[in-house]
Amino acid sequence: MKSRWDKFLDFLAVWVQPILAFIVLVSGAIMSFDYKKMRADFPRWPGLFDVLESNRIFWTFLISAVFSLILGLYLARREKTLVKLKTEIQKQQDEKGEIGNNIIILFDGLLLNLSRKLDVPRGANFRISLYVHDPDKGRFIPCGRYSPDPTVSNPGRTSYPDNEGCIAEGWKREWHFDNSIPASGTARRNYNQKHYGISEDANAEIRMLSCLYAVRRLDNVLGTPVAVLVVEAMDSNQFQQDVIRGKLDDVADDFARMVHNLKSYIPNPASAAESGL
Repeated sequence: MKSRWDKFLDFLAVWVQPILAFIVLVSGAIMSFDYKKMRADFPRWPGLFDVLESNRIFWTFLISAVFSLILGLYLARREKTLVKLKTEIQKQQDEKGEIGNNIIILFDGLLLNLSRKLDVPRGANFRISLYVHDPDKGRFIPCGRYSPDPTVSNPGRTSYPDNEGCIAEGWKREWHFDNSIPASGTARRNYNQKHYGISEDANAEIRMLSCLYAVRRLDNVLGTPVAVLVVEAMDSNQFQQDVIRGKLDDVADDFARMVHNLKSYIPNPASAAESGL
């Protein structure tokens, strides 16, 4: 809570300083005016002009200006400088960024642990990803990924639209499974365009040409969708739908709870890229 002294200084800054500035402005204008012509035009008002030309106006101007200057200097010393504010903001951003990196590492580890529960044979080419929904921009932000193949486990695009692809289907329906996607070529592009509205450019950006997708939406305790878990594999027969759904259902609530609680700290590389960072 603010101390009485801080409240008093706030009162001076909000009310007293503007009044002093107004007095300085008005008294300065009065002193700079020549009243000889006005005395001749209004001979019945000598007292008024005597006051306007008296030393009282000068002293009012001087005292108000001095107090305004002293008060302004004191308040300026009390407030943080722009450089100091920038330094503190940068420090907070760095701390938040470090927290965000740790959250990514946490989710990567949890996805690794989930992969072990899938009973996938050694050498299988699959990937598990967590995408957090950004409702303001209508997109998904990658927030964790695991694959035994390092070439597809690294981050790819910084965001994915929430209205196209298998992710969008799972987002709308809570669950989506498709193991009929052609492996490559024109057949794959046509299939993705027909069933998922994926454009030619978006197709070209897909690094892992998976033939199987399983998408489980994650809802928080309030029933609000917050993210999706996506399992994909190159082999269309890698997972049976009932089995993989059961595995993802088992962990859905835990992942949703963590996303809900940590969402404000989850880094958003898409926003950083848009800002030129």
